[in-house]
Amino acid sequence: ALESVQAAVQRDPNLAPAWFKLGQLSHRVPMWDESIAALRNAARSADVETASPIVEEFISVLRDARAASPQKISAEMVRFELSELASRFPDDPALALAQARAELDQQDIAPAVRVSRAYDRLDRFLAHQADLALVKANQKSAELAADAGFWTRAGASEPARRTGAKRRTPLAHVPSQLSTSTAFSAQRASLDSLRAGSTKAWTDFYQALEPARAEAFVRKELDRRPGSLELWHMLGETLIAQNRREEATRLFELVARMVPDGETHRALAGLYAQAAGDPARVESAVAAAVRLEGRKAPDVDLLYALARVLTSNSAGVSRGLQLLAGLWQQRDAAIGRIKDIDIGQLYATTLVQRADPADRQLATMLLQSVSERIVGDRARKNLVEALMLLAAQIPARTR
Repeated sequence: ALESVQAAVQRDPNLAPAWFKLGQLSHRVPMWDESIAALRNAARSADVETASPIVEEFISVLRDARAASPQKISAEMVRFELSELASRFPDDPALALAQARAELDQQDIAPAVRVSRAYDRLDRFLAHQADLALVKANQKSAELAADAGFWTRAGASEPARRTGAKRRTPLAHVPSQLSTSTAFSAQRASLDSLRAGSTKAWTDFYQALEPARAEAFVRKELDRRPGSLELWHMLGETLIAQNRREEATRLFELVARMVPDGETHRALAGLYAQAAGDPARVESAVAAAVRLEGRKAPDVDLLYALARVLTSNSAGVSRGLQLLAGLWQQRDAAIGRIKDIDIGQLYATTLVQRADPADRQLATMLLQSVSERIVGDRARKNLVEALMLLAAQIPARTR
């Protein structure tokens, strides 16, 4: 396949689809230089479109090449290629985000400066989109004004034509769009209208650096798409990231009343569980999520929320431990938000708190398993190791 595509681009160097395919195939091998060169040619010869697959593939290649061969594919090279690509495709939010990420990959610059530059990249993109919206709004206003002139001439009285008196247009003859302010009509397009999934990608980027900025960004996107259930969910997540759980709970409860859906009730189940409140509220949210998603039974994430609230009070510990035991047995299925280490840690922590001699060995085994799975989170590893010391202090079981 690679040889066939190479022959095609040799026959016609301006064949963008062939260059694109060559870039994809070289990516899979991988042959980084060849893939980058092919996609560079594809970008130069392709028609400009907002959500070009060439842009998406090029970003993916640069990311993978940089990770696999950082000495050969430098941060400076990545930024250069992205800049060249942006000059060709200036209205792609995925490309602006890739440039922002590339700003963070400058180890010789202070972290605060890198973050500032990343934000500036995204701000400039949004400002550019606002400028484009303003240009379009002015063009629309000019067209409406021209239409109004037509209606003025059409509505003028015969005496006014003869005397040359200043003509006035009856209000009914003026298109209603003229009453709309340019500021309102010049609002920039939402990111998802430019490339699907961009709002979520930008929100995740902001949230990893500064949750408050992520919240502000999502609120601005909501001004453009107030009917988007996904955006309301994103807003709730930004509130949770800022530890504003009560606000998040009220938001999700409002959304659940307006547009009931499984994802909203999932969020509520998790929030109710974290608040260690009434288990009945969690069970109700879990049941609603199961019903609205058309499931036969709760999945791992929902069962974990229920186990969490049950183990937070003495009356529900026994049932909570039963749920956690079952979840630990099916931990390989924990591919959602809840991971195997979350299940193991809660299970072991509950056993340590119960301090039953019969639980000593199981708690220690669970904590050892969780500790081995923790990578890159020293604080969490320290906590698990401290729990292991507490597990060792549980009195030994006597016969």
